[in-house]
Amino acid sequence: MRALVLEDRPIVRDDVPAPTPAPGEVVIQVRRAGVCDTDLQLVRGYMGFRGILGHELVGTVDDPSSSLHGRRVVADINAGCGACPDCRERDGHHCPQRTVLGIAGRDGAFAEMTRMPASCLVPVPDDVPDDHAVFAEPLAAALHVLDVLPARVDDPVLVLGDGKLGLLITLALRGAGVPVRLVGHHRDKLAIAAAVGAEVAL
Repeated sequence: MRALVLEDRPIVRDDVPAPTPAPGEVVIQVRRAGVCDTDLQLVRGYMGFRGILGHELVGTVDDPSSSLHGRRVVADINAGCGACPDCRERDGHHCPQRTVLGIAGRDGAFAEMTRMPASCLVPVPDDVPDDHAVFAEPLAAALHVLDVLPARVDDPVLVLGDGKLGLLITLALRGAGVPVRLVGHHRDKLAIAAAVGAEVAL
């Protein structure tokens, strides 16, 4: 299959073997994959990753034995071992043995196909287009900010950076009624934040 593989540098290869799912995993036909700053950091040497990049995806499950077969899905990119205390008591996000799609120990989504545990997959509603669904992973990261804030926030939350994640965090906070100050470098992106009531600074 065709894939973007990070070796000493990123290389598009046409001879990458199709993924073989382990027990509990399914193959996903990738429909869309998003580029994240983490991907660029990996190319620069972050985490020492070698393999197929890409962790933001929407795809179709290709496994006739799975209840998700033929369904469009997005993925929780952290795959825990399922057996350690962290996995049993919390979730796979804190598993010391976890793999992370396209980031640590697991080939990613810049390929025709990838594989993930079925337990990490979330079906995409029919009315959500691929171009929107591919933002599920960064949106989940942005929404996590709401989990760590105090229940009541009166003072503005400062968001530094108007990239994809900074904008998504701003939109999530404003959607929850939290006052936001966004500092960034791009007038067009700051205008998006201002349109939802954020204070902005260039």
